Amino acid sequence: MAWKTRTLLAAAVGSLAIMGCSKDDPRLKDLSAGITKDSALAVLGGGTGERPEAYLVKGQMIEALMVRREGVEGPLDSLPKADYNPVVMINGKLAGWGWKFWDSVSHALGVTEQKKPAKKHRN
Repeated sequence: MAWKTRTLLAAAVGSLAIMGCSKDDPRLKDLSAGITKDSALAVLGGGTGERPEAYLVKGQMIEALMVRREGVEGPLDSLPKADYNPVVMINGKLAGWGWKFWDSVSHALGVTEQKKPAKKHRN
């Protein structure tokens, strides 16, 4: 395994102790690093997650799924970040969750957040 990949995985797993729980969604407290993707989604109430993003980095498949808080409705892109959380898998196993975790992983990967298109104003 390449040095960068080992560093990314170590940082991801190491930060779980700090970022594992979220005040926003109590279901996240029931997650455990290392469980399968299917098990994580079952803990979160089923479904497949939304807006999946997958990256193949030095032989490691890294996937992020967005999971809504219970009871939140509407188009995902119109919701504030407090209404949904990223759940991150590495090689099909849960690596971590929450915005701080995803931000650290996406930064290490060089992934930038896509900006929402500006709304056109009618005169």
